[in-house]
Amino acid sequence: VKIDQKFVHSCVSRKEDRKIISAIVGLANSLDIDVIAEGIETVEQADLLRKIGCTKGQGYLFSPPRPLKRIGNPNSNPVVHTENEYQRLSIEERAFQISSLYNSREVAICFIDRDYIIRDASMTFCRRIGFDKKEVIGADIHVLLPDTRTMLEWLKSFRERGLPYPPYRFTRESGDIDLVMLTQVRDESEEILGYSIISLEIFSKTINGIMAQKRLNVW
Repeated sequence: VKIDQKFVHSCVSRKEDRKIISAIVGLANSLDIDVIAEGIETVEQADLLRKIGCTKGQGYLFSPPRPLKRIGNPNSNPVVHTENEYQRLSIEERAFQISSLYNSREVAICFIDRDYIIRDASMTFCRRIGFDKKEVIGADIHVLLPDTRTMLEWLKSFRERGLPYPPYRFTRESGDIDLVMLTQVRDESEEILGYSIISLEIFSKTINGIMAQKRLNVW
């Protein structure tokens, strides 16, 4: 299956064309058919196509059209190195990785959109903030956790300065302390869809109290 160059040329700027390409790639993969994109002219286009799942392409980025007798050994053609040159996890492996994080008892994770509405959250996240999952999904995170407004505004200041988000120490009402990490979630064109919030418990009054009691019992 060949992806027409008119979709490739505008895939970086038009979300509609990215959706069409994604549909073509998904259908081809489900039928175990090779798919190639034509008319690739920029590294940005090549990187975006790789993110979508199209790993084969042709175009002026790699070489202008040449007669067959001048092609020679295909392996001798110059290699264009793009941002995502090395294949990492497959889509299935990434899905299992995300699933394991959501099911973890040690890691609390949630996703909020650009309006700070919680679109998804793990059971550990819901348990730590003291709400049922049905109360969490669709709620404004500032309503459930008023103290997060200060945290999010502080982290936003780093983005405005072009700096990476630093970890943030968040103290819950119980006195337990979490180390919170915020990550931007972007689509193929680098448009921000929302934020992933991951927190790790670094201090627990309950656990420390139990350990202190055990030490007293030993003495």
